[in-house]
Amino acid sequence: MDCWDFKETRWTPQDLDVTEVKKGLYLSRTLFPQLIGKMDQVSIVRSLQAPELIHFNGQYHTQTGRALNPAVAREIPAFGSVIAYELASARRERDTFPTYVSTSLTRARAGSIGAGFLPTWATGLDLDPGTVFEAFGGNVEGASRVLEERWRLLTEFAKINEGQRKALGQRASDYQTFYDDAYKLLTDARWPQVFQASAEDKARYGEDEFGLGCILARNLLRQDAGTKFVYIYDGDRWDHHSGIFDRNAEWNHYRTCTRLDKGLVSLIDDLAAQPGHAPGTTMLDETLIVAQSEFGRTPGMNPVAGRDHYKGAYAGLYVGGGVKGGRVIGRTDADGSTCLDPGWGHKTQPYMDNSVATI
Repeated sequence: MDCWDFKETRWTPQDLDVTEVKKGLYLSRTLFPQLIGKMDQVSIVRSLQAPELIHFNGQYHTQTGRALNPAVAREIPAFGSVIAYELASARRERDTFPTYVSTSLTRARAGSIGAGFLPTWATGLDLDPGTVFEAFGGNVEGASRVLEERWRLLTEFAKINEGQRKALGQRASDYQTFYDDAYKLLTDARWPQVFQASAEDKARYGEDEFGLGCILARNLLRQDAGTKFVYIYDGDRWDHHSGIFDRNAEWNHYRTCTRLDKGLVSLIDDLAAQPGHAPGTTMLDETLIVAQSEFGRTPGMNPVAGRDHYKGAYAGLYVGGGVKGGRVIGRTDADGSTCLDPGWGHKTQPYMDNSVATI
């Protein structure tokens, strides 16, 4: 309720510079100085509800679109892997990039959910924005020579151990799939271009985990080499159980909101400036951007000036990919605790599952 379903309460700071963007939609110029000018492109759903209130379960839910069931957890694929599987037949000969790429999910509480019962090749590739620009964007020529020699040695060893490898069955086959795909990726001249970011790019997007993740997403899509789905994880930056508006706290709304504002708006602008595949379209027309968390926050402040986990109502943002901009879907009460109108043709409120189904 401090962000996209703003509610003024007795805890609201006086320096947020809140304005009514359109009837019933208020936004803080302090927290979202750039996004406030994009509301004609953006649609906000303010009636979401959460199925659980634990980070691990909630993050599992955002990656799979379903509740965690330990009995079958190993079989359940991330929905990015489902997308990779569904789009496999559309991949072209020149598509060497993974269909599903994520950023920083290996550091998430639920980790990076794998391909489950789907084939190994549907697994997502998780990148660390803090290291990959340096690791893959440097001396390409020197690195390629080392790679070729290592690949030659690996191939020779594989021939020697062919009998033992076959005895391992599917596991050895899965490893070989990973090696082959990795080699194709690393020898593709387009791959190093993903990790090129100018000083101007970093200034616009931000040099933090989220901003760099957005740059990676933009670059992956620009190369048009097979990547169709990118999951950008922003860590636990928003878990403000205390000091949510304390400027001296390591993480507070003044910091989290403005970094999201920079990265998200820069991504929207750059995709809107890039031609799409179909004549007369842009890449933003063909790319759906969703900004959403695993649950909401309590309407009132706790004793240490923070907000705790809350399932009753929260908001998500959608832009591009055919989304009709300027829409505000759903309505909550005066303090954002209860959904008064889900905003769609069903009596129930939408869940994360519905966002996954939409994607």
